[in-house]
Amino acid sequence: MATIALDEEQATDEGPPIPWRSVVACLAAAVLGLGLGVFLRRDDPPSASSVDVRFLQDMRYHHEQAVGMSLVLLGKTTAGANITVRSIAREIVQSQAFEGGRMAQMLTQFRAAVANEGDTGMEWMGMAAPLNEMPGMATEDETTELDADQGPAADKLFVRLMIAHHQGGIHMAEYAAAHAGTQTVRAFAYSVVAGQQSEINELQALAAKL
Repeated sequence: MATIALDEEQATDEGPPIPWRSVVACLAAAVLGLGLGVFLRRDDPPSASSVDVRFLQDMRYHHEQAVGMSLVLLGKTTAGANITVRSIAREIVQSQAFEGGRMAQMLTQFRAAVANEGDTGMEWMGMAAPLNEMPGMATEDETTELDADQGPAADKLFVRLMIAHHQGGIHMAEYAAAHAGTQTVRAFAYSVVAGQQSEINELQALAAKL
């Protein structure tokens, strides 16, 4: 397994990394966690086939790929890399790993499996598809290319794949925010939409500079 390189002195970019985003993300996550704890005590557990449960299971799978792609980028050499792209990749690891944990916690409290145990996702929104073909999921060829690329080429591909990945996640979360039966999951889905749209805006601005 590649070691994540944290020394960015050799990286090139037009400006320094922006550490405040990580601080804001952690604070927002902490507040969300406290709020969800209150909601969980208030809601009755949804059924295993509900939008609430199936959304959480599928979104955990979706998040796992985003974390995986971010770790691949961070495991590359810093030579020629863009430090802002690497900073965003670290934030995605932190925020989506945290959200993955929150989803597992909610599923456990709903007395449901913490993962989709089949091969099909999105049945809960009338768009059944293989899990690895859900909206925004990178293909096997794309992840293989990301594994192979280095420097600016890897940065550009990562940004393109992550924009599409977040757009797909928003599509799923918006449906859950509108159709989930519990306030818990609706609140969480709204937070996913807001967080991923913010990162899309940042990634799109960065893509124009790469």
